[in-house]
Amino acid sequence: MPPPKADPAFLRLVKSGDSTVYNEGLGACGPFKVSLYENTTPADGDTPPKFVLVDQKTVLALCGKDDGVLYPSSEDVSFNWTPNSGGKHLLKVVADSENVTIETNETNNDDFANVTVALPDLKPKLEVPEKVYKNKLTNVSVDITNNESEGTGDFQVTLLENCSSPDENNDMNFTIIGTQRVQGLLENSTSKIKFNWTPSTNGEHVLRVFVDSLGEVTESNETNNNDTKTIDVEKEKMHLYNTEMFPSTSDPNGYSAATYYYEADEPVYLNPGARTPTFVFKTTDPVYSDVGFQAWYPYGAIWLSFSNSSDGPWTSAFSNPYVYCGANTSEYEVAHWASGSGYYKYFKVHIRTKPTLGSSGLLKTFIEGFEIK
Repeated sequence: MPPPKADPAFLRLVKSGDSTVYNEGLGACGPFKVSLYENTTPADGDTPPKFVLVDQKTVLALCGKDDGVLYPSSEDVSFNWTPNSGGKHLLKVVADSENVTIETNETNNDDFANVTVALPDLKPKLEVPEKVYKNKLTNVSVDITNNESEGTGDFQVTLLENCSSPDENNDMNFTIIGTQRVQGLLENSTSKIKFNWTPSTNGEHVLRVFVDSLGEVTESNETNNNDTKTIDVEKEKMHLYNTEMFPSTSDPNGYSAATYYYEADEPVYLNPGARTPTFVFKTTDPVYSDVGFQAWYPYGAIWLSFSNSSDGPWTSAFSNPYVYCGANTSEYEVAHWASGSGYYKYFKVHIRTKPTLGSSGLLKTFIEGFEIK
């Protein structure tokens, strides 16, 4: 910083750089104050500067030429300044800022400097897999870029979800999925972090990520700290890959039982403690019959089994594995409540009449679809 100059009687003060005061006068001086100020008005060239005191130091004494010193005496002065924004800042330094020294020239005690402050600029980018399924663990990645030539300290990143309101601009509609700490980010660099997310419902979800969510980093741009993505969460789709039909001995044109084999797009998470998922059995419209003496006969009872192989072995999903089909009912929903916990990809749906009838039973309804809700 170019030196501000003071010219008192018998002494002259010169500020060199931002830390050294010289006495080139004839006599000693001191103590006196040296002050640093910052302009707080916009740097638009039209608004008059308004300087606010940043820091102030005391110089106790400086020798002058009358004291026999060959060269003017000096003292280093250091100021503490924490800029609150990036870009250009106008600083002013004033020697003898409280005007306690008698000077020959009171007009040259200050000097100015334009200082460009480099600040970091954090910007996130959300990355979500192309396919996201209900009740399936999903990895959500966040690329965080610091676009400036200044590094950061530690900061927090927060991932939020909105699945209850179409107003994605209202932060009150979001709930926190998770937070992570980032141990600083170097200048002009990028870091990747990952969150785990398991959506509990299918349909449209909005994810939003905030970097520096606690406001710990002063940045050159505070408006680009979030990124938002809308994701269509799918329910696991079931694909029929095999069917077994069991003829009825009582009717050559009918069946006593049928088994349907389904494969899910993605492994389905079975959690009996939470009674999830809900299985949906879609049947043909039953035709009423008064034959039989059980509520579910002759329309059928359903057994559900699961496996991680298309060929089994199969494990029963219900400890009392009956889903009773009623007359003229085409869809049955059953929450997973009994046996089976974990991820499974293959499911076997078996429908039959009263077991004691064996192959002589005659089904009045059949499975035409199986879904996870």
